[in-house]
Amino acid sequence: MARQEDWLRVVLIKKGFKPEPVPVTLLTKGEYLTGTLEMEPTQDFGCHKGDTIRFFLHDAQDVIMYICDFDLVRPVSESELSDGTVLKSMISEFFQNPSDKTFLAVLSILRDSQVYVPCSVKISEADKKATIEQFEKALAAEKKSSGKPGEKPSGEPSGESAEESVGESAGEPFGEPSEETFVETFSTCQQMQEELLLTPKFLENDAGLFLPVFSDVEEMREESEAESRISMSLLSAIHLAEGNEEPVVGIVVNPFGEAFTVMSDQWKKITEMPSNLV
Repeated sequence: MARQEDWLRVVLIKKGFKPEPVPVTLLTKGEYLTGTLEMEPTQDFGCHKGDTIRFFLHDAQDVIMYICDFDLVRPVSESELSDGTVLKSMISEFFQNPSDKTFLAVLSILRDSQVYVPCSVKISEADKKATIEQFEKALAAEKKSSGKPGEKPSGEPSGESAEESVGESAGEPFGEPSEETFVETFSTCQQMQEELLLTPKFLENDAGLFLPVFSDVEEMREESEAESRISMSLLSAIHLAEGNEEPVVGIVVNPFGEAFTVMSDQWKKITEMPSNLV
């Protein structure tokens, strides 16, 4: 049990409540501090004696104090974060009131958020070959069942490939199906023999490569909403960026809207933050 002389005086702040100082035993240090609440607050802040809370050192006008601001760092559920609204509201709050406190508040929400990452899709040559075979079988079955006059039975050689048949019916050359078409068609026919290769699509400027991530599909805009995309946690997106062959200098959230950039030197800060999910 911590001695009272080791307790810190932390002021609890929440909209609609009076600031309330409480004793806290320090647990961890960092951009945010964590500690154990040693006494029950007199107001209903949503925390109780024995709970772990997060707080920060506030230094303004030569007044130093520890503050736990529940309006900036609060427990959230996965359902609250699912549509990206909370994340976008915190980003807007940062741009309206830029400070270290609001910046860290955005990082805190990002740490627990799911994001969309635009990717290009690649499949193996073996799976691509199998997909073409499925195309040919489907076309042969369709021709056989249609029974149109002048058509040769599917079992007889026609002297043309499946690609040529489709090209004639469409009035233009068939060409090679796109990677996305292969994936869609093949996945409905049989399981992939090998894993899909998803390559993230980066943005680039004079500073270097940036990984774009989106809080929701609507934020992807027309520029990239038609692309393949994968949903992953922000922590997984950081891992993806760190593993790229060419260095990635930052992650930009909603680059086509109210863009919020997290440079690579901030990634460790996010990964070391405790989760606020409840």
